[in-house]
Amino acid sequence: MPPRRELTREEKDEKNRKAREKRSLEDPQAKEVRLAAQREKAKFVREEKRRRLNPEDVQAAKNLKAQRAREDRQAEGPDERALRQRLDADRKRVARASETDVEHQTRLLDQRIRQQLLRQEETEEDDRARLLAEAERQAGLLQAEQNRARLQAEAERRAGLLQAEENRVRLQTEADRQAALRQQEAASILRVMNQRPPSDRSRVALANDAVAERPARQQHQAGKAAVGNRETPEEQRARLQSQAIRMRILRQDESEEERSARLRDQAVSHYGKKLYRTRNRKQRNQLGYANRLCGKVPCVAKNRKEKAARLREEALRQSSLRNEESEAEKSARLGAQSLRQSSLRNEELEAEKVARLREQSLRQRCLRNQEIEAENAARLRDQLVRQEGLRDNETEESNLSRLQDQSSRQEVVREKETTTERIERAISDRFRQQVNVFDEIEQEGRVEHSDFMADYRATENEEETAMRREEDRLRTELRRELEEQRERENEELRARDALDHGEINPIENEEDEALRLQLMTERDRRGNPRTHRQACKEIVAEDRVHLHDCGDLTKICSECDAKHFAKEMPKDKKFQQCCAKGNVILPPAKTCPEPLASLLQNRHPKSKHFMKQIRNYNSAHAFASMGANFSPPPGRGPTCVRIHGQIYHQTTPLGY
Repeated sequence: MPPRRELTREEKDEKNRKAREKRSLEDPQAKEVRLAAQREKAKFVREEKRRRLNPEDVQAAKNLKAQRAREDRQAEGPDERALRQRLDADRKRVARASETDVEHQTRLLDQRIRQQLLRQEETEEDDRARLLAEAERQAGLLQAEQNRARLQAEAERRAGLLQAEENRVRLQTEADRQAALRQQEAASILRVMNQRPPSDRSRVALANDAVAERPARQQHQAGKAAVGNRETPEEQRARLQSQAIRMRILRQDESEEERSARLRDQAVSHYGKKLYRTRNRKQRNQLGYANRLCGKVPCVAKNRKEKAARLREEALRQSSLRNEESEAEKSARLGAQSLRQSSLRNEELEAEKVARLREQSLRQRCLRNQEIEAENAARLRDQLVRQEGLRDNETEESNLSRLQDQSSRQEVVREKETTTERIERAISDRFRQQVNVFDEIEQEGRVEHSDFMADYRATENEEETAMRREEDRLRTELRRELEEQRERENEELRARDALDHGEINPIENEEDEALRLQLMTERDRRGNPRTHRQACKEIVAEDRVHLHDCGDLTKICSECDAKHFAKEMPKDKKFQQCCAKGNVILPPAKTCPEPLASLLQNRHPKSKHFMKQIRNYNSAHAFASMGANFSPPPGRGPTCVRIHGQIYHQTTPLGY
């Protein structure tokens, strides 16, 4: 955190004046509250000061207070003890609900330390008594939990039986109503058939086949029920299609009252099924929890396989039905589904909404972590197209409301961020803004250059065009020749280095190695005078310069773990060049922020441009000293130095 700036005398006076004006305008109640807060603060400061100056007195006061509290608790009755425990539990619940994560971890650590100290001080009999009381308490809690789960399961079972009975009565009523409707339908068909001319009765008879075949159909359904209601997918599809046609014909002829009654019955049935499923799920969860408490974990692999097979069959059936539906049926189904979803989401509680959004976010994150780069790019492209379409079609009011919602969300997020996160966000925003500005400038320059070149080439004649093309050809040939020459020189240097390395380090045996080590020792003993004379000599053949080996970096600094050569080891075994014998301690390197890390690691769309212009970016962000030779302008005023493109740094020795 940066140091706080010291206020000047004028700023202090202005601050005091504003405080006096504010206090003169406040009402008596606010004044009492402010004075009470100041008194509490002064009292707290005095207590802290006294506690720092006299820690023994504070500890003695604490012990005396604890002794009095123990005596009061021993003298209180059962009702007073129960009331005190209830009040303490409520006070602890309120305090723990408002505490932060750091306070929560600190409280748990203090509680753990107190428990360890108490257990270290207690005797073996106290330990045995404590363990026995803990076992009895756990057994009582387990028994209470099992009784509660059993009673809940019994209540759920009775509610399920009652709901099943109600559903059975309702289904029986619906079946009777459907039978009455079918009888009316058959009567109307027979009446229409009798009123038709004889030439059309054959077609009416075809329409009446369903009525004539009703006994056979009922017998077929009874046979299917006897064998377990097993039907093929073709039979099921044909049955569902015929049922859909019949329901469509019936719904076309029904009145407004019948339609409202049918929709009401469907809503009641849907709500009942949902409630029944919810209760069954809760019952299964509670039974599973009770079994886990008893140490019994049921094997549910078979049930899971059956559920997976059932869900797979339902998915196939749904997909086949949706592939056969028309566009109008699809739009009607999606509209009804949207209405149901909106009604359900309007009725859900805040906790259910938060849980649903959290689960949806986790699902989305898992799916996006599993997708490949091409799928990610396609998804982002589709999302961008959808966003552009929505924003093109939105009105001025919707655009304003969307921007206001986005601004409020950003304010909430930024209020929750810390000082470090705020600084990192500002740095990344500034860096991203500068990258965008550089891109815009480069794009504008490229466009201006292309326009200029197009205008220039439009005005040149044939001779100038031929001359320009010849110059481009010669420039390209020269560049290719230079590149080939540079490659040949690099190949020669690599071959020469390999040859020299082979001459200097041949395959040697033990005698040659001992002789070489002896020669190296004698050369090192002769020391610096010979090295100086050798350095002053003129090198005639630079391709035969002997290699000087100063050894490996085998000595490690005990303070900063820096590597040194063996000859750099001082007498006190502490190095001065790296950390000044432990006096210089560098802080650990910070994590590279985004999007700088992505730009440097070639994981950003603009990494190529960034690496191409990296020296310009570095110069723009550099805060270093610079040496320059310039002539100051005559006259008065500030001195200005114009820098073309970038800043060059002069490397000089650094001291500590």
